[in-house]
This record gives sequence, structure tokens and C-alpha cells, in this order.
Amino acid sequence: MKTYLVSTDPDMFNAVVSVLKQQGIAITKQMDVIGILSVSCRPDQKAIVEQIPGVMAVEEEGTSFAL
Repeated sequence: MKTYLVSTDPDMFNAVVSVLKQQGIAITKQMDVIGILSVSCRPDQKAIVEQIPGVMAVEEEGTSFAL
């Protein structure tokens, strides 16, 4: 499992959270900044997260994260 930071369109945030839960992808932390959350998933699931409508970027935690 890897931890990824997910940047979302703030207007789509709740929909993204809903889809992540449906896919069984664990949300490990919701950041104070609206629209950013941390998820834990297998590297092959990263592609699923990237395809969710409203997701703007998925970066491995610990790498620089451009907003």
C-alpha cells in the first residue's frame, strides 16, 4: 500500500469521497485545505483514483505537490 495526496475540485469533493468509498479505497486523512485528502491504496489503484470525475491530481505522499 502507498499513500497518495489527492487534489480535487472543491465543488466535487463530496462526490470524490463517495466514489473512493465505493471503490474500497481508504481515506487516511482529510486536509484542512478544502479539496485535498490523503488516501491509502495499491499502486495499481492509483489509476482508478485518477479517473474519478473531479480529481485533478494524484501524487505519492512525500513528493512535491503542485496546486
